[in-house]
Amino acid sequence: AYTWVRATNAIQSVSLADGTATTLLEGEESQNWLLDGDSIYYAGAYNQFMRLAKTGGKPERLHQAHNILLAPGVDGTQLYYGGSDQLVRIDPPNEKALMYAPSAGFIEKIVPQGELLLWEGWQGTVGYLAKDGSRCGTVVNALFGYAGWDHDATSFYIAVEDAIYQVPFE
Repeated sequence: AYTWVRATNAIQSVSLADGTATTLLEGEESQNWLLDGDSIYYAGAYNQFMRLAKTGGKPERLHQAHNILLAPGVDGTQLYYGGSDQLVRIDPPNEKALMYAPSAGFIEKIVPQGELLLWEGWQGTVGYLAKDGSRCGTVVNALFGYAGWDHDATSFYIAVEDAIYQVPFE
């Protein structure tokens, strides 16, 4: 298991057997991190897309974003990021905005799922986007009582107050 300590900007691995925490990175901005394969990806200081081995070591800068980088996304070797009103595919050293979403505000989470990128924006806006940018949709737009979401291979599951709604990908 892994955890982030906000006060010290530390990413730690935590043993499930005995709860022992091992600091992998500390004192460096490391927001909105995600796990993929043997690496931890995160949004570093000054809009840097960073990678750290799950075992620790020196972080590696993969890309300097041209816009606000809040949410890193990884699908194998393809990098994406969400930021201010947009979702971007990185083709180093270039970037391509796949979607502009002013209603979403900031894109704060990206989850690759098959040929789609699932995303969550500011204030609970949730949607999907084809990786080639050909189609997109908004599933939830700042719904009162919104409590979060998850997914499987075919659908979103949206929690609203005391209910969970299934919304198939179109």
